[in-house]
Amino acid sequence: MAGAAKKQDFDAIYRQPNPLAFRKDIMESLSYVCDDFTRQEFDRLLLPLIPQLKQPCNVVDLLCCFGNTTMAIVNGMSVEEIHQNWSDEASCKTVARPRRFPCNITGVDISQSALDYTTSSGINDASICADMNTSAGVAQVLPAMKSADLLISTAALVYLTAETVDKVIREFASGEGTGYAIVNFLNPFNAEKTDEMKRILLKYLTFVGSRASRHRKLSEHEKKTFGAYGDWALLEIWVLQRGVGKPPGPVDTKAQDYYDSADAFNFYRTVWGSECLHVGIYDAETDQVELGPERIRLASVKAMEKLTGKVAPRQDMRIMDMGSGYGHTARSLAKKYRSHVSCVELSKKENELNRQLTEAEGLAHLVSCPSERSFTNTGEKSGTFDAILSEDSFLHAAGTQQRQKAIAECARLLKPGGVLAFTDIMQSATCNKDLSAVYERIDLTDLGSVSQYKQWAQENGLLLMDFEDLSHQLPIHYSAVRTVMMAKREAGELKGLISDDWLNKMADGLQEWVTQAEQKTLVWGYFRFCKPMLLRDGKDASAPRYRALPALPPTAIKAAIVSAAGRLGELDTRAGPGCLISMGKLSIVAHLLVQLHSAGIERVLVQCGYMGQKIEDSIRRTLPSEVYKKLEIQFMQLGNDCLHVNSLRQAKEFFKPDERFLICMANHIFDPTLIQKMACAPLQAGAEEAYALVETDFVGMVGVPATIYKVRLHRQDLQDVRAVQITTELMALDNADGVCAGLFACNYTVFDKVDALASGEAVYFTMADVLAGYVTSFPSSLHCMTTDKKVWFAAETKDTLAYAISNGLRDIGIISDDSKWLQDGAFDFEGKPIHTGPVGQAKWPGGSDWSSFSVERWRNAVYVTTKYFGELCEDTIKFIVEIAKQIKLRGESVSLVEVGCGTGEFVYPIADHFRVAIGVDFNANFINFCMSQVRVPVADHFRVAIGVDFNANFINFCMSQMRGDKMRFVHGNAAELVSLMKQTAPAHIWTDTKIVACVGNTMGIIPVWLKPRVYQQMKELAGPKGVVIIVYWNANWFGDACQNFYHMNPQLCGPFGGESIDLDRTTLRTPEPVCYTSHWTSVEEARQILREHGMEEIIVEERGKGVLVAARVLPE
Repeated sequence: MAGAAKKQDFDAIYRQPNPLAFRKDIMESLSYVCDDFTRQEFDRLLLPLIPQLKQPCNVVDLLCCFGNTTMAIVNGMSVEEIHQNWSDEASCKTVARPRRFPCNITGVDISQSALDYTTSSGINDASICADMNTSAGVAQVLPAMKSADLLISTAALVYLTAETVDKVIREFASGEGTGYAIVNFLNPFNAEKTDEMKRILLKYLTFVGSRASRHRKLSEHEKKTFGAYGDWALLEIWVLQRGVGKPPGPVDTKAQDYYDSADAFNFYRTVWGSECLHVGIYDAETDQVELGPERIRLASVKAMEKLTGKVAPRQDMRIMDMGSGYGHTARSLAKKYRSHVSCVELSKKENELNRQLTEAEGLAHLVSCPSERSFTNTGEKSGTFDAILSEDSFLHAAGTQQRQKAIAECARLLKPGGVLAFTDIMQSATCNKDLSAVYERIDLTDLGSVSQYKQWAQENGLLLMDFEDLSHQLPIHYSAVRTVMMAKREAGELKGLISDDWLNKMADGLQEWVTQAEQKTLVWGYFRFCKPMLLRDGKDASAPRYRALPALPPTAIKAAIVSAAGRLGELDTRAGPGCLISMGKLSIVAHLLVQLHSAGIERVLVQCGYMGQKIEDSIRRTLPSEVYKKLEIQFMQLGNDCLHVNSLRQAKEFFKPDERFLICMANHIFDPTLIQKMACAPLQAGAEEAYALVETDFVGMVGVPATIYKVRLHRQDLQDVRAVQITTELMALDNADGVCAGLFACNYTVFDKVDALASGEAVYFTMADVLAGYVTSFPSSLHCMTTDKKVWFAAETKDTLAYAISNGLRDIGIISDDSKWLQDGAFDFEGKPIHTGPVGQAKWPGGSDWSSFSVERWRNAVYVTTKYFGELCEDTIKFIVEIAKQIKLRGESVSLVEVGCGTGEFVYPIADHFRVAIGVDFNANFINFCMSQVRVPVADHFRVAIGVDFNANFINFCMSQMRGDKMRFVHGNAAELVSLMKQTAPAHIWTDTKIVACVGNTMGIIPVWLKPRVYQQMKELAGPKGVVIIVYWNANWFGDACQNFYHMNPQLCGPFGGESIDLDRTTLRTPEPVCYTSHWTSVEEARQILREHGMEEIIVEERGKGVLVAARVLPE
């Protein structure tokens, strides 16, 4: 091969049987470092895109030498790791690290010995030995180039002739589907040849990104040749993209010819006023702008933003823009959402301008515009796009057949669950007029229709989500365009840009479009279709398959209400409702619908509240097609403000008075056998009764929310279990007999119960309140059916979600082949993985990370332990209140500051005994929860809620319920307690006598190294008049607690074994990842602590499971 001028000759090294000489004489002697930078650039720009290529992908290392760059890119090895791998003959026989992604690697080189090594060591899977500066050598390599998905070429193209490089890069560019190349160039060697190679690459490929770095040190020979250059050879690393697969077949070029004409090109640039070449949406905002290009631009941008919103774009989403024009939509998606957009456009001029604008904005790594291609033959791989957009472009597809093919191409390209959204100008269904004048304006032969697009989509397996008719915008838009064009023509601004003949034809054509639009012969609107999911898509199931169940008997319940209109919970966010979190490949609510179908339910009403349209869209888009076709689903949109069970009233119209139905919560999923069990409940159509699915084995349940429906049961006989109480009140779980599992069987009488509550004084009520209407008499008419250890799951808190992912929910009625359906984890509304590792990983040596402990996890622990520590809780309250009374009897005001208040369990019941009670915790989740409890709950739905009444007694009562004057909660560090109070506490506490308390064994979980600082701060805040109160957990009960408290409370401390228990030091330290640490304190140890920290004992006494301490500060 032709050598690069003036560069050191290393040919003898390349002919060695192994890379040892290469390592010694080049990599080590010349400090060869460039593979590190090449790997970093690959990781930055290409590694995230590898999953989009076919798997396994084909990799070609062109002029590979001994394969060191492949080891860096594919195996992820650093230069130092390659050195070690090639340290001797034995170690270099294999590659030390596995490949980072599945691929087939072909090495191409002129050195047979180097290729033999790369193949025998496993660096390459195949090799081609060829002199590529001969026609025979090029012919050997071309098939591999065409099939390559990733091309690697490290500073070697300059060894080849321009003719050779042109042929091989052209062949690579013609390959099927998207492909990428990473190519290196050396400086200072052969700069002119390097520039020639770059021009060839840009002729066929789209530039993505680049980086400059060091390559290696110059040899002594090279330093003499390039004396002024310094010690180092430098490297340019280029990344390029192949966007076109097979070159487009024969297409009608009328649209291309039209848009490539100088007249049309200049018209759209000067009159339309922007890069958006489509119909606009005109409203009050656009009317404020003077009629001209700016108004048209603003209206066009509004139309574009409405269209992009139809597909819910997100980061890394893969979108195709069909009819991309100047690329405005593509760049908007790339800038705003960081989506990857592939442009399809036949106009060469528009593509060239698109590429220029895209590169100028630094978006070439996100927006690809490879060359001219048609709607009907994009050359992209099937099933690789999340969404496809098109704005007023399909009308340019020449004739009905081409439009039909364009829709077929969209269906082919979309992934299951993908969305096609487009606008188009069509003829109306009632049009019987000659539209030739309309067609003539932009060289059309006909127009499509709404019914045609719906038919073509259905034929290609797409489901219609919606069509929004905005035809009234057409005459407004084209009238504006014509007026602006004529004004510019009169002003002479179009002279020399657009020919008079063309302007005359356009003026007549635009007037005809306005006339026909006003006569309603033209239609314009927004289509949205989705490609349905499949129960079995290749090897990957979109939903787990459930074990076959017998058909429901004729008397069974066959209808259901799915309620997605409840009060917002922990997993509901501004991005979307919690029921749309994906578990595996489907959202939670979609899983529920699959399970209802599997159980034999035939008809479902989905009631949508918060972000209801997003819920409906998601179900339509992702529900497996087999379920969607067989399950009759109706949606009821209730609006964002409909956040409670009052929405059930609106379901009346869906059912007949003698009909029965299930009510399911949208964030719950079930073993279908449980749904069948409830469907077969012996519920009478007209009887005033209902059935609830109840879980009685709830000890140790993870993430139980405070608002879970708790029930007390009465067993009439072995088969007849009824609820005597159902409530959402903060009843301890240990005082309940069961919890509701979110599935109910009801008849028409449930609407009477809802009506009764709605007509009363209740502002907000729950399904529990509705069902409580069935337990007012004895025996109760609320029947309970137990889960019998069958699996159900409620995605109500982050901890329940984390538990489900770690558990895998393998026993939820699915077949064994699909037992790993949840192995991919959970995903948020943007498709990003939700990290659900156990909460509370240690950050402090010897302590637990309470700063990230979730509210639900903590309160669940509190409920589970109420029985175990019930007496101590009562003793603690009495102990603190009694000391407060003694202080007040001295005529002093008293305030309370609790260190480590958690979710306020001790502050709430005793706040009225103090001038102010302040809870302090460094867990922001806890403080936010506490603050929410001192407000009227319904007020959370408004920026401000103001109640007005002329009855002062009523107002005083309302103010007392808010209790904001009595309770405050502060987020902060107890180690800075005094400073924190100076910043946040009311001024009067500095003259009040202060009780500074730390109860519930908070001291037992604070790290040993931090405790002295906390004691000192508590002393300083209490001052000489105040009292320090500490409640430890009693060391004498530690052994019992390990068995009967901690093992029953895994949500608090995680699982552990005997090695975690230190009986001598009465300390529990659970293993990673939770790392919970708790120390239990004896009476003697408590006294010793007081002495060490300069406090005088007032009371130190053992009370059951606690050691209660009251002390004052010793005078200096």
